Amino acid sequence: MKKINLISTSHKEKGHCNSNELYEIIEAIKPDIIFEEIPSSKFDAYYKEHSVSTLETNAIRTYLQVHQIEHIPVDDYDLTTISYADVNYMFEKILNNSIEYCNLLENQYILASKYGFTYLNSNQCSEAFEKQHIIEQDVIKNINDEKLFYTYKLWTEFIDKRENEIINKIYSYSKTHRHKNAIFFIGAEHRKSIIRKIKEYKSKEEINWKFYGD
Repeated sequence: MKKINLISTSHKEKGHCNSNELYEIIEAIKPDIIFEEIPSSKFDAYYKEHSVSTLETNAIRTYLQVHQIEHIPVDDYDLTTISYADVNYMFEKILNNSIEYCNLLENQYILASKYGFTYLNSNQCSEAFEKQHIIEQDVIKNINDEKLFYTYKLWTEFIDKRENEIINKIYSYSKTHRHKNAIFFIGAEHRKSIIRKIKEYKSKEEINWKFYGD
């Protein structure tokens, strides 16, 4: 049976949450394939041109210096379906209207810096993101702005569809390609919903999922 290790990550380095620590995790698992939360359209920019990078791509590039494996971009949902200017404005309004929200984000940063991937793959982290979403909804409700309501609705729908597309791509690839021990990197904010969707996913392709940290 094919095995996929789900590892929650951060795209930016902070303290013990860094590419060297992630490389050590990859080295310990020794995957024969890695599924990445990047779009196919930017694959060359990350791995050939080196014009952009994330914590994950830096760790993968280090691993590829020693191990020749496939690494597959699976985040190809249409990004033009949402206005990032509107989303950025929405989150700016939330930050400016909730000290609790600002403190929560700061605490998330501190814990990720101190405990690295152990924290990012914990229930404590997932619960903090759940609390974050509750505050977002409460702040937008209290501001009572129709545009913010609509933007938040589009944003949550966008995230849901994007996660579904990522999971579908992983299963579709696994159905037609051989691999025994894979890794799937996803931002920590997606961990709880991704795990739920994986458990609910109906497919003839049998995959043994391992959730890092459990």
